[in-house]
Amino acid sequence: VEVRGGRLHGYNGNYSKFLGERLTRRKIAEAAAAKETVKVAKLETFVAKNSARASTAAAARSRAKQLEGVREKLEDLVAETGGGGGKELGAGPGDSKRVSLKLPSPPEGAKDAIILTGATVGYGGGLEPLISGADLTVRRGDRLLIVGPNGAGKSTLLRTLGGGLRLMAGQLSHGEGTRVGYFSQDLAQELPEDATPLVHVLQVARAANPTVTEQTARAVLGALGLSGNAAKERRIGELSGGEKARVALAAFVLRPVNVLLLDEASNHLDTAAIDALTDALRGWNGAVVAVTHNRAFADALQPTYVARVEGGVMKTRMVTGGALSPRDFSPNAVATGGIAGAVKDAAADVGRGGSPAAAAAAAVNPEEAAAAAAEAKATKVAQVKLLKEARNAPGVIDKIERALAVLEDDVAAIDARLMKCGSDVAAAQEIQREKDLKCAKQDIYYAEWERLEEVMVEAEALLAVEGAST
Repeated sequence: VEVRGGRLHGYNGNYSKFLGERLTRRKIAEAAAAKETVKVAKLETFVAKNSARASTAAAARSRAKQLEGVREKLEDLVAETGGGGGKELGAGPGDSKRVSLKLPSPPEGAKDAIILTGATVGYGGGLEPLISGADLTVRRGDRLLIVGPNGAGKSTLLRTLGGGLRLMAGQLSHGEGTRVGYFSQDLAQELPEDATPLVHVLQVARAANPTVTEQTARAVLGALGLSGNAAKERRIGELSGGEKARVALAAFVLRPVNVLLLDEASNHLDTAAIDALTDALRGWNGAVVAVTHNRAFADALQPTYVARVEGGVMKTRMVTGGALSPRDFSPNAVATGGIAGAVKDAAADVGRGGSPAAAAAAAVNPEEAAAAAAEAKATKVAQVKLLKEARNAPGVIDKIERALAVLEDDVAAIDARLMKCGSDVAAAQEIQREKDLKCAKQDIYYAEWERLEEVMVEAEALLAVEGAST
């Protein structure tokens, strides 16, 4: 029995056979780990891309659950290669995988940290404001959740609160001693590509607080899902988009501030990392203002206030006992008839063979009228097809999801057989070919799933345009 990567690994035979079998297992595990790493990156990208859309949020949550399983499998494979395993950096046998995250104590500052009065929020330059008449006071110890439909101005409001965007009208003031930290996904794009995560996090943290230790930086990275080689040896440029976001977040939370502004900070985090982050935020004495579409993150944060931004207005309410209302995360209905109603309306238009544009053309020129009518009919036919496919998409996705679950079990069983091959390279190669076929089928299912979700997004956009024109 060998103790490696925080796990026990059993072998049969003498020491020479042990060395040969360990090398074979390591090569097999390295090849499998490389494929799982690619899968993790794809899943992270999908979850980040689709979590914010009402039509694809359920699929994103399902894929996030799958992502957790893939990450756990990857950890096991990394442990088999000797790279260390577990979510806790440096964990020994039997250690818990749950890691706590501790934020720096907030510096002293005024109780009323941020005050917004009669504010008009937007980008100016002749553009319409996103929010008007907003009043808000953020106090030390508050946990404020900003919610609302896409495009309502949540992120713009957050950026404005941090002083990154000027008000179009009204007043913004920061209390004496207020030190604001603003996190957005854009920070991941500003990371130094040649540095390792550990080196970068230490540099950023020590610039603000020279006493930060390497152990502290490693613990924060580990709590957010980066440990072992990913934290210490790989260059940031080699990391996936999700891993880069976690590096940026680790560096961000180690800087001493008394107001944290978080824009979708839970993106790319698994359940364990979200738990670690929200535990730390709840136990922190500063003020937290967060924009999120992640219901699990929002619930775990246990907000004291919720500000809903919708239709150019911001309304704030106190949260009793940290319990959120279903309306806090309800999407903005762009068309009361929904997709099913739109299919019926579009089909009726095709049957009539006309449209306002075609009717207008008919009054001017008969030939142009015929061309306009044909074009309008073709457009409506395409819209009917799109809306019908969008209406049926959830059922098809459900079947795909169930098929993927079966394939996932098959792949897990194949992985178990691979680990038992020992030094039998021929058997391992045969089993690997079997696994490759299963994985190829998974890729086909995932591609179709993503295509159907894009169809639903297109249908949602079509409904939004039609709803705005009625």
